[in-house]
Amino acid sequence: MHVSSILKTEEVASFIASMNKDATHYVGYCGDEKEELLQTIIHDFSDIGWEQSFVVTYENNKIIGVLGFDVDEVKKCAEIWGPFIIVENWEEVALHMWKELIEKMPFHIEKFYGFYHVENNNCARLMKDLHAKEQDRHSILILKNIPRKRVICNVEEALPKVFEQFIALHNNVFPNTYYEGIEIIERLSDTNKLFVSMKNDKLEGYVYVEVNPEFQEANIEFIATTENSRRKGVGERLLQGAIQYIFSFQGMREIELCLNTNNDGTMKLYKKVGFEEKACLQHYIIE
Repeated sequence: MHVSSILKTEEVASFIASMNKDATHYVGYCGDEKEELLQTIIHDFSDIGWEQSFVVTYENNKIIGVLGFDVDEVKKCAEIWGPFIIVENWEEVALHMWKELIEKMPFHIEKFYGFYHVENNNCARLMKDLHAKEQDRHSILILKNIPRKRVICNVEEALPKVFEQFIALHNNVFPNTYYEGIEIIERLSDTNKLFVSMKNDKLEGYVYVEVNPEFQEANIEFIATTENSRRKGVGERLLQGAIQYIFSFQGMREIELCLNTNNDGTMKLYKKVGFEEKACLQHYIIE
């Protein structure tokens, strides 16, 4: 048994994809499609490059363990991919890989984020060993593309004149989230869209959607309404508009999203438009 850097990215992507299909190994930051994982690892993983961001344990030239840190160089933090391990002495291998990967980091990581299925008991124990703090639980919700009539009114793509109102609302509703309002504006593209509901030139609410047509994947990243617009159907209209936009892409089979289980109102809203719960995940922070 030996630990090294990635020898073949395809093998690592395949290993993670197969492991992440099982709830007892599931990590919320990774998908379970090999090709998508491969593209993410090579082109979109970690500010320090995938070569420095993974360790792999091999036994008889076969992968038995993978651990990765998706590092944000500016914020000095990392999302934990894994550990994905298929041997009896799970904890021993996990702690050894953790130590090896920490030593590979070119600078001190101040915060690590873990995100695991509630049935992933091995990773829960590892988080305890590493003195992680439990955060909120999240539900993975899924909506299948079943043809149905969606009546959408007063939802439009955001124009630059509403960006200021949007940024103020977003930063107020989500003060400590992964994208600030200005970052969302910078991410807008042919497929990443910001939709808004307006009344007398005032913003009632917004929904921000990212679509990856190549992999038939989409995320409803953020949705929020102003205080005065709540319980008036604005959120539902925005959500229906986002769903219609996503399913306008050919081959889009489903929408998957992640929601804080404490957020009862939003959970009810998503279930009202047809979303169903697929999994429950526990979030951790190591400082």
